Amino acid sequence: MGDYICRAENSRVAIVNSISLSIQAKPSFTIQIQDQFIAKGSDLIWECESFGIPDVDYEWLRNSEPLKIEELSADDQARYEIVDSMLKIKGVQMKDEAMYQCKASNHLGSAYSTAQLKVLELAPTFRKKPLESEMYAAEGVSVTIVCNPEAAPRPKFTWRKNDLVIGRGGRRQILRNGNLIINPVSREDDGNYTCTAENVYGSDTSSGRLIVLRKPEFYRSPPQAIVSAKGDSITLECEAYTDTLLDTSYIWRHNGLRIELDDTEYLRNLAYEQGYDFSVQRKMYNVYDNPYAVSQITKNKEQEVYMSKREPPFEKGYRAGHLRIINLTLEDAGIYECVAKTPVAKIAISTSLTIHGPPGPPGGVSAIDLTSTRARVQWTNGASNGRVIEKYTIQTRTQWTKEWKTVAENVTARIIDSSNGRMEYQLGDFLSPWASHEFRVQGINSLGQGQFSTASPQANTRPDIPFKTPSNLGGGGGKTGDLTITWDPMPGEDQNAPGIYYKLFWRRSVLDPETEFQTVVLRERGNTGMHVVDVNPIKYFYTQYQVKIQPFNNQGAGPISEPVEVFTAEGMPQVQPTEVSAFAHNATSLNVTWQPINPTRDNIRGKLIGYRIKYWRRDDNETDHIIKLQIGTEPHGLIVGLVPNTFYWIRVMAYNSAGAGPESERFLERTWRFPPLMPPNAVKVYAINPSTIRVTWRGVTPSPMEEPLYGYKIKVWEADQDFTKANDTYVYIGSPLEAYINELTPGKTYKLRVLAYSRGGDGKMSSPPWEFQMGDPDILKGEAPPAHAFMDKTLVCTFLVAFLTPLVRSWVNRHH
Repeated sequence: MGDYICRAENSRVAIVNSISLSIQAKPSFTIQIQDQFIAKGSDLIWECESFGIPDVDYEWLRNSEPLKIEELSADDQARYEIVDSMLKIKGVQMKDEAMYQCKASNHLGSAYSTAQLKVLELAPTFRKKPLESEMYAAEGVSVTIVCNPEAAPRPKFTWRKNDLVIGRGGRRQILRNGNLIINPVSREDDGNYTCTAENVYGSDTSSGRLIVLRKPEFYRSPPQAIVSAKGDSITLECEAYTDTLLDTSYIWRHNGLRIELDDTEYLRNLAYEQGYDFSVQRKMYNVYDNPYAVSQITKNKEQEVYMSKREPPFEKGYRAGHLRIINLTLEDAGIYECVAKTPVAKIAISTSLTIHGPPGPPGGVSAIDLTSTRARVQWTNGASNGRVIEKYTIQTRTQWTKEWKTVAENVTARIIDSSNGRMEYQLGDFLSPWASHEFRVQGINSLGQGQFSTASPQANTRPDIPFKTPSNLGGGGGKTGDLTITWDPMPGEDQNAPGIYYKLFWRRSVLDPETEFQTVVLRERGNTGMHVVDVNPIKYFYTQYQVKIQPFNNQGAGPISEPVEVFTAEGMPQVQPTEVSAFAHNATSLNVTWQPINPTRDNIRGKLIGYRIKYWRRDDNETDHIIKLQIGTEPHGLIVGLVPNTFYWIRVMAYNSAGAGPESERFLERTWRFPPLMPPNAVKVYAINPSTIRVTWRGVTPSPMEEPLYGYKIKVWEADQDFTKANDTYVYIGSPLEAYINELTPGKTYKLRVLAYSRGGDGKMSSPPWEFQMGDPDILKGEAPPAHAFMDKTLVCTFLVAFLTPLVRSWVNRHH
């Protein structure tokens, strides 16, 4: 709702238009009238409420006709009252029964709320709500005996005890609704009570017996005041005598709030006393979702504990009524109330728990009289929490580092104002110059360290000269002739003043050693971390120097560092490897060897990293070469990934961090022809005994492209392990195409494959792999039959069935 304005403009003119928006609504009831069933002579008030824009007008109807007070009889005009949306009928009569409607209207429409009025005439009856046959009350407390018959109109009530009418007044009171209150109850109130209800339509009676029992009485309770320490655990004892006919429950409150208990320990002890097994399955609920803890013990060893989760942890103690508080905190202090409750009475007793603990956080921390490294820190003690504050710890942090640093630990402070606990401590030379410091303080008493204070306002120390030297001084590298010096630029917390810069010192220490340091001041470079010194590249390559550094700022010079050893940049190696040769390793790799370089300074001109092996096919240009890096000083290397039966040229060169040296003479060598290209087939596995198998296969014939065969390999490995764990059994060319595999483990499952091999390498393996399980040694009876017995497939199958557990599932499938 409101006024909305639209504005349109261009470079010449602007126009404005506005419109008002209003929202209206038809009537809609927010409060409906409800059906009423009331006794004759009672008063009735009906009220409805409707929302609408604009505001609604109300009208009442009876049996669909407008209800107008002025059109009613004189008697009814006195009983009916209409005030806007409220209808009131005094002393309802039978003729008032009807359907009533509240009508809400505005100019957009109307809405109706409808209800029925039913007038009741009923003689009193206790058929649905008789008095309880037995009622219990405790001495000294009040009891209410409810008399609530159905009747219309409201009846008059008469009470009798042991057939004697009970008068009004004294300890016994008869309320208007018929209930009888006895306050306080005594032993003489025990007896039979009868309630009689009577109206114009009749009367009825109901009786019950009131049994008066002994009032609960504490025989074990906590002391009026308890003092304990933070971190301790205590048990508050609360037990009461009650009548043996009644169940007793205990409720604990902390500062007026009910404690929801974990009764695991109590149930465990109870189960132990009764000889039951006890196991707990915990289900955690929020205290607001599950305000009560329900537990049960069953003899079938099942137990569930439903409990509310809260902190600090409260639980029931060893006996009912005991409250155990574990790992006390300062928040656990306060008033604890134990309530012993039976169905007829309850009593309560309270105790005050005081918790002593480490000090609370100090306040009002500030720093005064700051120098470059010193300050006086002042603060006001926090809560002592029951014990004298004896020592203090002070920490600081600066704009450079956000981590707190301890500058005074377990120190004694000076009292400067005993009336408010104002303290002071003089810090020694622990602060960083030219820094914005914050401080915090922690109190310590006999129970431990307290909470730290909040951070103090920032206070600035004065500038000073540097106290430290840069870290990680070193260097090396660059181009030949460079002495590269590096260090970590000093962080702000160590600069101590603005205008940081450095002075460098260097001198040769081994080759042509110098006695005096050369220097350079890097004033214009500021807080840099590297400098390069030019030296003679012809003579002083890879030469050892001693280097030092000294920081400066606007306040003066800092300390000079200890010297460190730095080498100038390396030059490239000057000699090449000799006696380079190569020989075939297999079809796709070559072994290369050479005579290593004598590792002198003039030869290597630095530190030898390794060798580069350069190779290319004879039919290719040398520019198509490939480089293999052989790291280390060993004079040999293996080139892999080559083409079978192919000639390769090979050169070798040494290299260091500056690069590679001159190349060796080239050497020509050929790789072997292909390894076997076809796998063995017709592989079969036979059981010999629980730890031995016999393997046979059909051999392969190499082609002219392949190297001559050396023999065959049988690879066997456990089925749950990787193929790389396989054990090899060799059968050399010219031997029978069979092998015996021994020392297998009974009960284990294995896999097996067969391949041919030559100097060209291993050939293709048989596929798929055989999978078999070795037999149980307890099943095997007698010795294994001779090998020729297995030539008959029927005998093989019979042997497996008779003497072994199924050995090879796939084998059995193939042979049936």
